[in-house]
Amino acid sequence: MAFSKDMARLAKANSFFRKEVYLDKNIQIVLMSLKPGDDIGEETHRADQTTYFVEGTGSAVIDGRSNKVAADHMIVIPQGAKHNIINKGTTPLELFSVYAPPTENPGVKHKTKADAEAEAEAEAAEEGVVTKIVKVAKEKLTRAASAKPKHEPAAKRS
Repeated sequence: MAFSKDMARLAKANSFFRKEVYLDKNIQIVLMSLKPGDDIGEETHRADQTTYFVEGTGSAVIDGRSNKVAADHMIVIPQGAKHNIINKGTTPLELFSVYAPPTENPGVKHKTKADAEAEAEAEAAEEGVVTKIVKVAKEKLTRAASAKPKHEPAAKRS
């Protein structure tokens, strides 16, 4: 499906910390609005991320190197690079990111950074529970396999 939008207008009108505006199997486009002094939090992705800044001023820290950003500035964050985007200005930092392939949860929409952090914590806790369940199941299967009596071949009938 084709996507054609005035991204600058959408970004300026956005008040959500994070809000998906497009998703298909190959690409995802997400709006972000960072309040003065706020940041996205250090993260990495399994996809390349291209970010375009529409309004405000800030810095993008990519693998420990800080880059100044402002309106009409674009950065490309390679897959796996540790990064953070920080609003250093006195007005909201309005931006949008393009992820290829998609990396955020489908339909992602967080009004605030606290909402995003709460969802991330819940996902991490759920992941931890699943990991523990898998570990216990593997241990039980291993014990069951080692406790099984070895079957002797049936005696031949004469």
